Amino acid sequence: MCNLYRMTSSADAIAQLFAPLDTGGANVPPLHEIFPDYAAPVIVAGEDRRRLVSMKWGWPPFGSVKRPVTNIRNLASPMWRSALADPARRCVVPVTAFSEWSAEPDPATGKKRKHWFAMRDAELFGFAGLWRATADGPRYAFLTCAANELVGRVHPKAMPVILDTPGEAARWLSVRDEEAAAMQCPLAHEAMAEIEVVDAGAADLDRVKHLSISSLGASACDPESDRNLSAQTRNWASGHQPFASRCCKRLVRGFRRSVAHSAPR
Repeated sequence: MCNLYRMTSSADAIAQLFAPLDTGGANVPPLHEIFPDYAAPVIVAGEDRRRLVSMKWGWPPFGSVKRPVTNIRNLASPMWRSALADPARRCVVPVTAFSEWSAEPDPATGKKRKHWFAMRDAELFGFAGLWRATADGPRYAFLTCAANELVGRVHPKAMPVILDTPGEAARWLSVRDEEAAAMQCPLAHEAMAEIEVVDAGAADLDRVKHLSISSLGASACDPESDRNLSAQTRNWASGHQPFASRCCKRLVRGFRRSVAHSAPR
């Protein structure tokens, strides 16, 4: 199960790789460690163009499940069937690396350690995801599949479904549900590498957890409901804590101005 990833590329880099993409003039700061329930940039397909929006990671819990669902494996489940069948409910999650915990403790420290994986020849890639609107704003989860040889050395059970080219991302956002389900397979291990990553400090993690990414989410990611998502975005922004630095405070002010301009009058 993948419950930690990072996204340190800029909005411009995301737009270049996944073009054509409307970023809405977004400012996406480096997100060194993204955990469940954190906000992150996500790409969705609109009626006329793809858009970069902000969502929280974790599908709302259901049934006996008590925590938000971060990874999706069984696409045959009724829980995912309707989202998979609608291309507008699929998303691409921009990623620069993802982490899996070691199965056994490190002999030197006595603790399990994070293993980070990235593309061998590219900085940026995507996860295949699904999303839904909620009372607290849009939320997403991404697909997993059998692990390839590289990731399987650390986590044999599963790895995220990776979209490593613009064509694969476009295909995920547009094909019929049968074809989309067939994309749930591991990327070739030769295309990937394990990398060293310095852990983010506690202050950085707190900043990321409460981040409202400037401009993202100010326009709807649900092609059928601009009004609903604008209201959700305003509610979501008001629930975030202010940032400590003046730079981050400027991001919040910019976010709120964007929401005010996009709100129905």
